[in-house]
Amino acid sequence: MNGWSRIRLVFYLMGLYIKLFFQMVRGLWIVSKLPHPIVTFFGGRRLTKECVYAEQAFELARRLSECKISVITGGGPGLMEAANCGAAAAKDGASRTMGVGVTGVNDMEPKNQCAKYHFMTDYFDLRKHLLIAYSHAYVIFPGGFGTLDELFEVLTLMQTKKLPPMPVVLFGSSYWKDLLEWVDEAVGLGLVTPEHAALIFVTDNIDEAEKALVDFCSSPQCDKWKHRGSI
Repeated sequence: MNGWSRIRLVFYLMGLYIKLFFQMVRGLWIVSKLPHPIVTFFGGRRLTKECVYAEQAFELARRLSECKISVITGGGPGLMEAANCGAAAAKDGASRTMGVGVTGVNDMEPKNQCAKYHFMTDYFDLRKHLLIAYSHAYVIFPGGFGTLDELFEVLTLMQTKKLPPMPVVLFGSSYWKDLLEWVDEAVGLGLVTPEHAALIFVTDNIDEAEKALVDFCSSPQCDKWKHRGSI
């Protein structure tokens, strides 16, 4: 590589870092508009609005918004739009819901109609950071590889103490049954500690999920994290 090639490479990398920096600043500014506490909903973008999981996500998000808990999603269709629409359906809920999308995926899909605040980034890692780092609890509905990636990132960050312990609600026991069996086997082999396995709460009941999330979001532990996680 000659001198000019090195210079071009340096300027190219500088451009990428500058672009990432400005997208991060803008994303943080938009996330800061959401009143705390915040609950992130993860789930499949291919689920239709008629799917029972989408209906449950809508109702749970609506209830959380009624309790003055903001809802953030990946900004796409399917389960994400159902959660955004549920939050927006509550009284004064439109200001309590947001979507964070990524170019090359979300911009090729039907627009999410219910996220008042919508931010698009070019970087998957920045998207996950905005969805995870400033939330106070997580609800994971059935989804594909992306949903599993988000679930395990949340659990790994808590396991490594990069995030404090917070509710991780898996909704849909039949869907998550095999995953829970794997977790039990991993605990039996000593690969996962019982303490970290206990971070997961599985339910099919909206009332149970609402109670777990509202109780935590009104607790002193969450209040401490709200101040720590404020932007």
